Amino acid sequence: MSLGGTTTKDIIYRIMRETISNDLAKKFNWMGRGQKSPFSVLNLAKVIIGATLMEAEEKIKTWLKYSGDRNGGRKRRSEKERQTHPPSHPPSDISSESEVSEISDIEQN
Repeated sequence: MSLGGTTTKDIIYRIMRETISNDLAKKFNWMGRGQKSPFSVLNLAKVIIGATLMEAEEKIKTWLKYSGDRNGGRKRRSEKERQTHPPSHPPSDISSESEVSEISDIEQN
């Protein structure tokens, strides 16, 4: 079963929907005020917060990882690589498909 989503809200709502019935949810609030029990102390709360924290960390890591590519960085790096590492294949003297075919036939025999 996949409980993912596209936003943190989606992820949390899906997890809550799959793990707690509405009847049970009515017996909780975050701090346990009034006649309700505290949800914040449950292991489930810690798991959900941990999962969304991990999701946030991954998004931050990805954003930082590709920071060099933004604002023209990818293009500059590509141009620099082309200047320092020219193509390793010399230009081919073969000018037509028939010549390529002839060479292939010769190499196979």
